[in-house]
Amino acid sequence: MVPSYRMKNTGEVVEQRVQTQTSPCHLGGQRHWFTCPRWSKRVALLYAPGRYFACRQCDGRGYATQKEGAGDRPLTKDDKLRKRLGWEAGILNGDGGKPKGMH
Repeated sequence: MVPSYRMKNTGEVVEQRVQTQTSPCHLGGQRHWFTCPRWSKRVALLYAPGRYFACRQCDGRGYATQKEGAGDRPLTKDDKLRKRLGWEAGILNGDGGKPKGMH
């Protein structure tokens, strides 16, 4: 497979050969994967961080929770719960009352 894209700043068309792999699924059929051009490792997504495609680890991308400090994790968890209850985010905003059906 040879995906290509046009770079915004220069208008140059970049093409890079990317290999694919398949793996069997438990209930039959196959799952298709990309092979990271840098690590030759099986990945579901490829990114174009610069000129060439790479997996998220080669690109240095992390999940938002991986970039949080230890003190921020409880607040993020609290805000996620508040959102599920329909309340405003932030512990200083108080509670928004009980959701419908909650006693």
